Amino acid sequence: AAIMNVTSMEETRDEIFYDEFTNSTEISTLKAGINGSRIALLTMAVVESRGEKDTQHAEIKEANAGIDSAFKTLYDRNRHNPEITRLLEELERKFAEYKDTRDRQIVPLIFNGKKEQAMSIIMGSQYERYGDMVSIITKIQNIMKENGIGHIRESSAEASRYVSLFIALGIAAIVISALVA
Repeated sequence: AAIMNVTSMEETRDEIFYDEFTNSTEISTLKAGINGSRIALLTMAVVESRGEKDTQHAEIKEANAGIDSAFKTLYDRNRHNPEITRLLEELERKFAEYKDTRDRQIVPLIFNGKKEQAMSIIMGSQYERYGDMVSIITKIQNIMKENGIGHIRESSAEASRYVSLFIALGIAAIVISALVA
């Protein structure tokens, strides 16, 4: 029984570390990628030289690769959690809309010197999409936090049960040894 209890504690510890901690890290990476992409787009809109615009455009593409990777990792790790999966799907749809508008409308406007039109879209519909994405990410982070807290509580409760069990076994061993002696 004691070995099973310790094994159960190890499984809970692994869930906390390999699921909850890595989930939190990955959703933060995703958020940072989206923020980085947005910052690069805003910077691209205000810099003057073509070389600087190209540099920021490359930053956007690099951020996209990290975002795509983070989505894949989060989907793979959370396929057993329908609530997180649903929110990830919603987030990915919003990001696809954001990316499509950026790549088909805003970037061409920037490269064609139409900064005011680009900024109008960036601060209009793109700002709303960005706000929606941040809201969804916050919901996912809250769920992940609650899952982590739940696993920590579960682990603490298991540890308390095992301590009680070992104390009871120790007392029983003392009583038995006193009776035998």
